[in-house]
Amino acid sequence: MVTPINAFAAIGKLVAAATSGAVLAAPGRWNFYSYWHEMEVSKDGRYWGNSFGVPAAPVIPRGRWICVEFMLKHNTPGRPDGEQAFWIDGALQGHWKGINWRKSAPLKANALTLESYITDRWTTNAVNVVYFDNVVVACRYIGPAGRK
Repeated sequence: MVTPINAFAAIGKLVAAATSGAVLAAPGRWNFYSYWHEMEVSKDGRYWGNSFGVPAAPVIPRGRWICVEFMLKHNTPGRPDGEQAFWIDGALQGHWKGINWRKSAPLKANALTLESYITDRWTTNAVNVVYFDNVVVACRYIGPAGRK
């Protein structure tokens, strides 16, 4: 069996399938999933990340900008006091606490990746476009642009 290494990743992605299994029209809803050394193994014996789905997350609208924000708080190495959260247009969608992200202090979040992960499992569209703009990395909550 493969054992997870001392690394972690917190990821938000669009999914076309709702938690109930009903298929949604593209682009779908947001789902949040993470990889870390204490995550649960999947049914196939592999590590695909653990889902932190939010069934009440709004369906993503087409043709307008949305503000998506993610928060990750490192844990004290070896202690389950880490956190992650995400917001859509300023509305908190999920906040999870008690995560033991890492075992050693030198391991820290060191990258931000923006991507659009699309497979034929979710859509048969030949062209799928996602735009990213006004990307900010901060040490505190910022909120949607233009709000006071």
